Amino acid sequence: MGGFDTKGRFHVHWGAAEQYAERREESALRRSGRPVPDPAYTHFAAMDTEPVDAIMAKYDYDRKQMLPILESIQEKYGYLPVGALKRLSQVSGAPYALIYGTATYYRHLHFEERSHTVAVCLCTSCLIAGANRIARTLAAEFGTEIGRRPAQGGVALERLPGHIPGAASPLVTLDGSRHPISQSGAAAWARTLTGRSVA
Repeated sequence: MGGFDTKGRFHVHWGAAEQYAERREESALRRSGRPVPDPAYTHFAAMDTEPVDAIMAKYDYDRKQMLPILESIQEKYGYLPVGALKRLSQVSGAPYALIYGTATYYRHLHFEERSHTVAVCLCTSCLIAGANRIARTLAAEFGTEIGRRPAQGGVALERLPGHIPGAASPLVTLDGSRHPISQSGAAAWARTLTGRSVA
């Protein structure tokens, strides 16, 4: 037998607990059909959804335009807040799972607010100039890897899709603008970016 709890999650109920001691365990609570508090759940912060309504009006409330809508929301807020996605689902009529699935499929869309985005070009000319060593140094300093989602407010490290014409090698960008970084100065540059003291 199955049913939904107070958070809308589906659970299979196997009957009452066999011993009194088991009734206090989380699995026994689930089996009995009572709601179980979710320690990982935190309610999203309240936000102004007027920009979401304006973006939806711009795209004529068309759910087929989901990717440009999500990109516009991220451009407005700097990331994809849960409240904006809930409002998008409510206004467009698109299921939240469809919106979330679209947002998680594309790597350039993110749910966390980032302080900065550093991108390293790994084309042939940049690799010859030492971009691979710079990327490893930056990854070690930021505590992440290329393409991995950073922690809340952390620095995102990404790979540039292609070399910018006319740019010198190795090419490193900070929030879209080019920064000349050498192999020897990469660690110090990363420390100043994250606000740590340069040793």
